[in-house]
Amino acid sequence: MLNADVGDQLSNNKSRSRSCSSLRCLPNVEVDVSDWKLSDNVSLADPKFDIPKQIDLLPGDSHLWRIVQAGIIHLGKGMPVLQNTEFGYTVTGQINVPNLGQYCHLSTNENLINNFACSIQNDLQKFWLLEEVN
Repeated sequence: MLNADVGDQLSNNKSRSRSCSSLRCLPNVEVDVSDWKLSDNVSLADPKFDIPKQIDLLPGDSHLWRIVQAGIIHLGKGMPVLQNTEFGYTVTGQINVPNLGQYCHLSTNENLINNFACSIQNDLQKFWLLEEVN
């Protein structure tokens, strides 16, 4: 987690302190979607959205609203929604995952190291899930 003061550039008295995280992989942990009711006729922008991997594209606000299209599918109470885009449906909203403790994210521009960090994170998650079972 990163603590940051966020505000506009014109007024010093309108800043807010926020906790943010810097991620190299999304999602940051593998998500169990076995009980989700995803229709076969819904084309997902990323069919493997539930597996942590390097971020391919993160559109800024000026581009985001150009790719969002009409169409929202509600998966149920307390579940994320599917939002239609030019690329297919994206999964948005909060996803409940087990608390696996604190994470350490490696910040780098090297793709090889990013992929390695995602792999290590996946292995650690699986280890802790196995420990919970035992």
